[in-house]
Amino acid sequence: MSFERLGGAAAKWFIVVVVQLAKATLRFLLLLHYKSAVQPSPPFPPVDRLKLVEGARDQSGSTPAAAESVVELKSSGRLMRSLASSPPINYREWRVPKRTRVASSMTEHAHLSSQTIAGESLHIMRPLTHLTSMYLFGRSSWKPWMLAGLMDVLSLLVLHREGERAQHQQTELNRRQLLLLSYLLRSPFYDHFTRDRVVDLLESLSGVPLISLLAVSDMWH
Repeated sequence: MSFERLGGAAAKWFIVVVVQLAKATLRFLLLLHYKSAVQPSPPFPPVDRLKLVEGARDQSGSTPAAAESVVELKSSGRLMRSLASSPPINYREWRVPKRTRVASSMTEHAHLSSQTIAGESLHIMRPLTHLTSMYLFGRSSWKPWMLAGLMDVLSLLVLHREGERAQHQQTELNRRQLLLLSYLLRSPFYDHFTRDRVVDLLESLSGVPLISLLAVSDMWH
């Protein structure tokens, strides 16, 4: 909004393209270099404090001889004990972990299949493709809407063909499936089909408290 006020629509769209290019570049870096498949959004899920407390209670009976999982920092090679496997503080050993116990955190997806790379690449390129098609065909054209939707559907189909995945990856795929419903609220589909039905629904509920505030026609036209 600030760039639009300063430089007009051209400045606004320039910033939008720069941001999307930066996001796509970083996502491809995670995908191809760090082997991070089915990247969640947001990248850092909310902390489940109840699960952490229950995990600490489960570890209360562990012994110092319990196996410890450690990770090796990729840039420095330094060994660090993972938080998930650390025993209670009264049983904790502060010695440097042995290299024989190293389990790199980046090996979970050390070998990504071509299907996973293709499916995630479609998901990463979808915003840039949508912006490019809007520039070529105009904001009121159906082509950007259909192209973006087709890329999302193809990405999900390719990723689902991979078979079973980790729980956090399956959760992200389920979230992406639900987001397909958002295409009903995107122009031009919304302008031609959804808006009139939403307005009719709100007007039929105009007698219900609070909802009547949303039924004002000026908000939807």
